[in-house]
Amino acid sequence: MQNISVKRVIAGALIVLLAMLIILGSMGVMAEREGAQLLAEINEISAQQASAANRAETNLMEVRVRLERMSQHYRNGNENYAERALGEALESLEKSDQRIAELTRLELPVDSERRPLVDAIVDSYHLIVTDALRSDLGKV
Repeated sequence: MQNISVKRVIAGALIVLLAMLIILGSMGVMAEREGAQLLAEINEISAQQASAANRAETNLMEVRVRLERMSQHYRNGNENYAERALGEALESLEKSDQRIAELTRLELPVDSERRPLVDAIVDSYHLIVTDALRSDLGKV
């Protein structure tokens, strides 16, 4: 009789061990799914931030090119073309402002490693696009 009870104890222990393995495995799968979902969300935010920063940079380059064209048109005496180039530069600046606003609107966790990078981008933008530049463009 003792052999039967030992067999039952071992079988019971194996069943408990198997149940624990199944529970741990299912918890691992759930954690992996949640991790993959969070990683996908972070990647989406990152892509949106990179896109906003790149588009803001492109718009600033357009401002520079259009201001150079404006300068050339003024030197050549084509004031109508110069005014058009200035208007296009102002539109590009407005789009650039919108892109920076998009960049700052995307929420990051407080402890995110990207927060200092986003802050540095925004600070650099404000060093380039100052109120003096805006007022100069509005007065020209």
